[in-house]
Amino acid sequence: MKVRIQLKQINLLENEEKIIADGNAILENNHLKYKEKDENALHFVTFEEDEVTLERKCDISSTTVLKNGKFGHSTIKSPYGDMEMKTKTHKVVKSESLWAVEYSVICENEEILRQRLEWNIQYLS
Repeated sequence: MKVRIQLKQINLLENEEKIIADGNAILENNHLKYKEKDENALHFVTFEEDEVTLERKCDISSTTVLKNGKFGHSTIKSPYGDMEMKTKTHKVVKSESLWAVEYSVICENEEILRQRLEWNIQYLS
C-alpha cells in the first residue's frame, strides 16, 4: 500500500531535530520502504512485536536490530570496513499513524548516540 511518510530524527544527547525523509513510501504489514530526503539511500524498516529492524542501503549501509527492552546490535558497512556496536532500546510505539523508537548506540561501553525516530504515516486513498 502506498503511503506518505515523514521521518523525524531527534538526537536526545544534542537536542537536535531533523527531517530525514518526507515523501511516498510502501507499507506492507509491518514493513516500510522509502528513500531518504537528501541522499539516494533506500530504507527498509520492520516493526515486529519484540524487535525493530532498520536497514539503510547506500554507499555506507547499516543494519540496526533493536530488541524491545534489551540489547541489540548495529552493523555499519563502508568502503573502509565494517563496524559493530551494541544498541539498547528504551521505547517502542506503534499505532496506525505513528511508528516510533527511542534507542541508544553503545561503543566500548559508552553511549555515543541516543535518538528517537518518528515515522508519521498518512494513508493515501
